[in-house]
Amino acid sequence: MAAIEEAVAIRRRQVETSPDAFLPGLALTLNNQTAILGALKRWDEALAAAEEAVAIRRDLARDNPDTIPCLAQSLNNLSRCLNEMGRPEQALAANDEAVAIRRDSPLDRPEGIYSSLKERGRVKGGASWGFAG
Repeated sequence: MAAIEEAVAIRRRQVETSPDAFLPGLALTLNNQTAILGALKRWDEALAAAEEAVAIRRDLARDNPDTIPCLAQSLNNLSRCLNEMGRPEQALAANDEAVAIRRDSPLDRPEGIYSSLKERGRVKGGASWGFAG
């Protein structure tokens, strides 16, 4: 846990000096932190990291459409956190947004679409699933 916390702290310092260069890395690191915290069942902390990653990736996607698939990954992680915290309606909304993003994306990565559709079915069923990268 100490390593991911240090990685997030380093990324935050980098963002202070050059946001355009380092925000994508911070979002990725927060996604990783979400997965680690989720594995430890620390859902409140995982949710905070997931929400921050989604917010960053939304901003990045506005300026650079190439980052939209990354937003879908963060939304999947947010959905998992919400589902594990007993908030299935919010989880479903986040996952539906991820599915919509993947449906609208070029089909150069069809495995991303399959993964998101598969997860959507599992959210409705209430089962757990893994985190997206």
